[in-house]
Parts: sequence; structure tokens; C-alpha cells
Amino acid sequence: MARQSAGVVAAAVAAAAFSTSGVLLKPMFDAGWSPAAAVGLRVAVGGVILVVPALVSLQGNIQPSVVGLVLVVNPFRASGAVDGVGVLLAFAAAVCLAGYYLIAAIPTPGLPPLALVSSGLIVGAVATFGVGFIGILPLSASNRPVSLGATSVAWWLPIVLVALVATAAAYSLSLFGARRLGSRVSSFMGLLEVLFATALAWAVLGEQPGLVQLVGGCFVLGGVILVRQGQADDGSDVPDWRGSSLQSC
Repeated sequence: MARQSAGVVAAAVAAAAFSTSGVLLKPMFDAGWSPAAAVGLRVAVGGVILVVPALVSLQGNIQPSVVGLVLVVNPFRASGAVDGVGVLLAFAAAVCLAGYYLIAAIPTPGLPPLALVSSGLIVGAVATFGVGFIGILPLSASNRPVSLGATSVAWWLPIVLVALVATAAAYSLSLFGARRLGSRVSSFMGLLEVLFATALAWAVLGEQPGLVQLVGGCFVLGGVILVRQGQADDGSDVPDWRGSSLQSC
């Protein structure tokens, strides 16, 4: 029970940390950064931040819900129409995210979680910058000040914050939670990120949620509670570290 509780707390804090990425990166886009440049630098710095803890954890061995979300995001509010390409890209991202939770819940003997996160982020940064350099995605940056709410800050401050909080800390805690909760519950806990992001956008960027989004938030919270309760009732999706490493999937 203590192991499960620790996993729930870690997954919830990870969702809160992940939610800060939108608030920190959106002003950078407004200041002239392309998504590929901002995200690539985010994961690169996040991966570098974790390099030392990852090497320490290796100990010298370097070989080894959906309705609620629609209502909260409310894609119809901004323009009255949905961008088809955006929906397809969002769906592809959702598939990748599902894969992340499945992989994160699988034990990796010989490879500590911090080493897995750090190496994964660095590989992701190389891939992101790679598609930018070959022209698949635009790659542009700016040294102009960035507006966070009513405050103007240097361009590097949001990058440092998003790399430290929404990347290094968020992925580490998310992996910690997934190893203790299994893929199903940890993925539903990840939905809390949408609620945290909505609250932060309201507080920092002045993007006030409407009634529909508040109702959607209730659906998301209800779904998380029901899935967690279902796991407690039937004992399913609980990782068995003495058995198959794939049982949590």
C-alpha cells in the first residue's frame, strides 16, 4: 500500500510539473521561437541536467478518458472550427504517449530509471533538432525577452524552468510512479496534467476556463478516481516485480 501511495503522489506531482510546459513555452513561441527549437532545447537541457544523477545511479556500470479531456481542452472555443491536421498530429502524439506509459512501466534490469530518462531525453533532442536541420520542421530561435503574464524575462529563463521542472523532474517522477502503479493507472494519473495546465494558464496567462471546461475537469477527476478504485478492487495492473517484467502492460 505504501508503494502504491508513493506512486500516486509521484504521478500527481509529475502531472503538475508537466503542466508548466505550456505556460512556459507558449510565450517563447510568441517571441519568435519555433516549436522544434523550443522543444529540442527543452529536452536537451533536461537530459543534460540528469546526466550526473544518471551516472551516479549507474554506479560506474554504463553498459546496461477522453470526454473529459475534450471538454477541458475545448478546441472549439478559439475559432469555432477544428484544424484537421492538428487533430491528426494530436492523435499521433497520444499514441506516442500511450507507448511511453507502457514502456515506463516495464522494469529495466541494469538500467536505473534516471539513466533511462536522461538518455531518452538526449536522444529525443537529437531527433528533434535533426528533423529541423533537414527541413521537415522549421527551426528558429530568438533572444528577445519573453513575456510571462505581466512580467518580461530573459529568453533563457523559461528554458531553464521548463527543462528543470517540466522535463527533468516531471519525467523522473512520472517513471517512478509508472513503476509502482502500472501503465493503466499511471496513464490516467497523467490526465491530471490537463487540469493543472488549465489552472496555470488561467493564473499566469489570463486564459480563464469556461463552464464547459470545468465540467470536463470533473469528468477527468472522476475517471482517475474510478480507475484507481477499480485497481484496488480487483488487483489488476499492479506490477509484480517477482514475475514477468511485462505483467504491468
